[in-house]
Amino acid sequence: MAELTNEQDNRERQRASERLASSETLSRYADILLTGEPQDEEYWQWLATAPESELVKFAEDCRDSRRDRILVEEIAPDREEDWQ
Repeated sequence: MAELTNEQDNRERQRASERLASSETLSRYADILLTGEPQDEEYWQWLATAPESELVKFAEDCRDSRRDRILVEEIAPDREEDWQ
């Protein structure tokens, strides 16, 4: 894909942001969807056009992954004496 200019990139971001804000379902996941992934042309276009169910599943998977990572860090610190 051709690289986007800053103006084109901003339009894609705006289009994705507007879609998330206009959907009651997606707005609940906007903080996750707007802060993850490599935020490139394909990602913004995907946010703007993918089925809601696909975006919700992706956001829930990201949320669960973050939660699991936090739990592992809190519960099981990596200490050498734990492995002896």
